[in-house]
Amino acid sequence: MVVLEKLIAVIVLFAVLVTLCRFQLPVNRITLFGAGVLSGIFGTVAAIGGPPIVLLMHGLPADRVRGNLAAFFILTSLLTLITLALAGQVQLWHFQIALTFLPAVLIGNALADTVAHRLDRRLLQGASLALCSLAALGLLW
Repeated sequence: MVVLEKLIAVIVLFAVLVTLCRFQLPVNRITLFGAGVLSGIFGTVAAIGGPPIVLLMHGLPADRVRGNLAAFFILTSLLTLITLALAGQVQLWHFQIALTFLPAVLIGNALADTVAHRLDRRLLQGASLALCSLAALGLLW
């Protein structure tokens, strides 16, 4: 499993470099499906499912990226939760801990609604690449 984590980290860092070189895939059904599959694999193996989707959507308008990523992460989180529940891996204390994060999620969402349209597109793109890089470097550490 450690080898897979390292491989995923290298793939993510390579994708960040390719993105920095201005190579961009079109965002369509095929690339979204591929990024979704990679996200599922990366999330299952190394707990960093976000980079494939973030890197694919890199360069789109900030509001579009934010909305699509929010919908993607909500849906995939729910699917993960359902799968874990069906496997008997979810207990009441998991929900209790999750509820403690709810105020932060709601505050963050409200803050994003007021700030997102004011953010510079290049700043947002740089931040998304930095987060992907940090996630990959965290796996290599």
